[in-house]
Amino acid sequence: MKKQLNFYTLLAFSLLIITACGGKTSKKNEKASLEVQNTNNTTTNTNGGQAQENNTTTGSPMITFEAKEFNYGDVKKGTIVKHTFKFKNTGNAPLIIQNATASCGCTVPEWSKEPIMPGESGEIKVEFNTDGKSGIQNKEITVYTNMPNEAAVKVQLTGTVN
Repeated sequence: MKKQLNFYTLLAFSLLIITACGGKTSKKNEKASLEVQNTNNTTTNTNGGQAQENNTTTGSPMITFEAKEFNYGDVKKGTIVKHTFKFKNTGNAPLIIQNATASCGCTVPEWSKEPIMPGESGEIKVEFNTDGKSGIQNKEITVYTNMPNEAAVKVQLTGTVN
């Protein structure tokens, strides 16, 4: 009998919570949900010839580089190659560069820790120390962002050390 009473008390309490949460705000949430469904458009941004979709209602950032590869040509051993990869936030939410890592310790990326607002531009500065290197070099920098669909974006420095 006591177990049965506890069960009905719990059931009544659960129904009370469900009813209280669904009261006045449900109409407002329903209207907001309809507005989102009515404005669910997609836009396409191109980057390096590849199309990328951006859902305008989710508030997603989108990083679009001017170029993802920089060829520095032929340099002498010991030269420090410097390049700035420029990008734009083509999404509709703030873009955050969470981290940037290089494929080896001879390449050092540097970036702004501040959020890049929609429509604004940013930079990732990279230095590659060619000391101790020779021949064809391909140094990859992996850029980690807060974009929901892409865990990381890669840019690269290429060239030859003589």
